[in-house]
Amino acid sequence: MYRGLFWVALFMLWYTYLGYPNLLFVISLFRHKIVNKGDITPMVSMIITVYNEEKVIRDKLENVLILDYPKDKLEIIVVSDGSTDSTNQITESYAEKGVRLIVCEQRQGKHYAQGAGVREAQGDILAFTDAAPLLKKDALLNLVRNFADSTVGGVTSEDRVLNEDNSGNKEGTYIGYEMTLRRLESRIGSVVGMSGSFFAVRKELCYPWDPDYSTDFLLALRSVKRELRVVHDRSSLHFYGVVPSSGEEFNRKVRTIINGLRVLFSNSDILNPLRFGFFSFEVLSHKLLRWLVPIFLFLLFATNLTLIHGGWFYQAFFLAQLFFYLGACLFFVFPGLNHSRILKIPAFFCLANGAVLVAWFKFLLGKNHQIWEPSQR
Repeated sequence: MYRGLFWVALFMLWYTYLGYPNLLFVISLFRHKIVNKGDITPMVSMIITVYNEEKVIRDKLENVLILDYPKDKLEIIVVSDGSTDSTNQITESYAEKGVRLIVCEQRQGKHYAQGAGVREAQGDILAFTDAAPLLKKDALLNLVRNFADSTVGGVTSEDRVLNEDNSGNKEGTYIGYEMTLRRLESRIGSVVGMSGSFFAVRKELCYPWDPDYSTDFLLALRSVKRELRVVHDRSSLHFYGVVPSSGEEFNRKVRTIINGLRVLFSNSDILNPLRFGFFSFEVLSHKLLRWLVPIFLFLLFATNLTLIHGGWFYQAFFLAQLFFYLGACLFFVFPGLNHSRILKIPAFFCLANGAVLVAWFKFLLGKNHQIWEPSQR
């Protein structure tokens, strides 16, 4: 029995990280759904949600104001979620340039703030972005061109990381992996989730608005439920820095995963392949199995330990696991090792899956509402 569990756990880990993307690649060779892009410039409302972003909001607004998009077709809305610093005052100084400020007096969270912007938005297309990421000049124009295809409900951008070499994690490597998955999923049909830093959807998909759920994941699922697709646009670039603190990165991941779990379990019907076809398989593989990795890791370690006398392979594999986890521990215990490229990989892997475990624990205890804390990048 232990031998069987060992190989099942090993296969599930292999499939989750390597098998699934390779399967997508093979399918994409035979199935390619074209996006009929067009040179369109509909009315767009860009909703920027902020909380105490005085350090970056000026740069963000200057960045948005120089985008290659017709000024009379772009509405810029900044929603301040109970900011207590000078964010509101800085934003108000851009009123003459067409920037509109909506102030939520009491702090309610990012998704509530986005909803306040949605209620006031005049655009047919709503673009959501955070304060820190900076957009390439043609990012919005390239994003919107996809909506010329009537089958497209939402579009997600290409994430790029700026300062990974100066940080203590491998977020950039992870982001590159995620972008590869999105490109393949988009080519086949529809991506599972959008980038919370910058994405756009048709306005009608935002109704009804639920402030308790993560919009980048929820609106992707809602698009598919309404027989639309969400695509990835590689030419729509935005840039942001990684979180330098491992503790802050850990908390951000816990918050993100809890939100994802809440969306998935409130839309569990999306896992029914009889209704949603291959997309159900994508959600299972990209989201749920990824969130089950800590269980697979525990099974792999525990069964490997029981099989330690089963031959040289099991002994070597157990030693490899020990060295992997030891490397992660050394990275976190000794700050001087934070720039070791070799140790960053096991450290980031353990941090990410530790966050998954904590997220499951909090989710199952009903601690689901997480007040938004913007990451200091």
